[in-house]
Amino acid sequence: MGISNIFTILLYIIPIIVQLLYDLITHDNPDYIVLYSSVSTNLNPLANIAILVLRQNDIKESLMKKFPVFQRTIRISAKVAPPKFAPSKPAKENTHN
Repeated sequence: MGISNIFTILLYIIPIIVQLLYDLITHDNPDYIVLYSSVSTNLNPLANIAILVLRQNDIKESLMKKFPVFQRTIRISAKVAPPKFAPSKPAKENTHN
């Protein structure tokens, strides 16, 4: 899953973004609807990679060792992510009549 996401980003999403930027710089009339739809529908691989990195501790640790620049980003996003489910304690019954 992660490998296919990386290939999708490298071989499809990045070239589309580069083409969009080139069209904007050269003042050609880009077809915004086609470009927007192709980029927005194919951003799912980025979300999959982010979920894998944030949820899997072994992947997160190896990424932080190989790319120290991601350490701050991963720590910040981990604080934003909801905590893991912890069962709540049952409420104490009122013994006063």
